[in-house]
Amino acid sequence: MGEKNQQKAIVDVINEQLVGQPESIGKNQIVHKPGIAKALNSLRKIHHQKSPIIRELSSQGFTRSQIAEAMEIRYQHVRNVLITPLVGQRK
Repeated sequence: MGEKNQQKAIVDVINEQLVGQPESIGKNQIVHKPGIAKALNSLRKIHHQKSPIIRELSSQGFTRSQIAEAMEIRYQHVRNVLITPLVGQRK
């Protein structure tokens, strides 16, 4: 399985666990399920740092709050990563 396909598979698992919640739960709320840690660990094996994981989850449509809670990090960390341009993309 290629790296892109592996990333997509991991993100699909995360999507199922974060977004596939009962309708009674608000859009921006998250309920931890047992497999979320396993999915994040798999994503960490690919990236080895938090910032690329945050960017990947954000590109899949997760909110900053969802990412922070799922990764058990502060919202401010997620925000700082997402508003800081990558070195090659600075204007």
